[in-house]
Amino acid sequence: MTAGETLGEAVLEDGGFRRATCVTEEPTELLVLKKEHFDMTFKKFLEREHEEKVDFLSGIGCFTGWDRKKLSKAAKYCRQRTYREGEVIVSQDAPADNMFFIKSGLVSMLRTLTVDVGSGEDVHNEQEQEEHSIDCEVCVAKICAGDIIGEATILDPEGLGVFPSSAVCETQAVCYRLDRVQIKNTEWDDRTRAELKSIAVVYPEASILLQAHIDHLQFKKRSSQIMKIFWGKQKPKKRLR
Repeated sequence: MTAGETLGEAVLEDGGFRRATCVTEEPTELLVLKKEHFDMTFKKFLEREHEEKVDFLSGIGCFTGWDRKKLSKAAKYCRQRTYREGEVIVSQDAPADNMFFIKSGLVSMLRTLTVDVGSGEDVHNEQEQEEHSIDCEVCVAKICAGDIIGEATILDPEGLGVFPSSAVCETQAVCYRLDRVQIKNTEWDDRTRAELKSIAVVYPEASILLQAHIDHLQFKKRSSQIMKIFWGKQKPKKRLR
């Protein structure tokens, strides 16, 4: 959990007992609200926010077969967070232990490829990376409201997947985050997994991405040369005196 998130609201809503211990990883400042004040303030707000989550999830393809009760359980575990323009949601090669549903905003999926200077091919060997290579950042895809980041947390049963690309906000973005441990508490049957796989973003191989990036750079270079030639042929108009 990070700044701006809340904890303990589920216990106050259900009137149950705390099922986990919360341990800080660094010096942390908390604002504490007693139950009677919670009931008069945040409870109604959270109930309304919960219904918004359920409505949003019901519109995503992989949840088409879920009833309202099942969706409500999944929505209960979803945490909303707002990201600023330019902020990183997930980083390339980080463990895929979260799943994000984009509620609003535009997000770029960026992948850093290590390229051999001589051959122009993607490099995998660590020694070659140090001696004869440069890093090249390529835009894999642009995703928006209704799209998903981190579907590997569901599709990879071993839990060993990593994020193949970094997700960077082009605009302010609002996401619902579902953690791996919470995903296990929801009912992801085979049908839901199949639906999720069918709507997941398919990322091209590194070689295809690299070639597309090179073609794009060559196109920009040629366009620049053509424009220089074009404007060079334009004679300046004489001013009238």
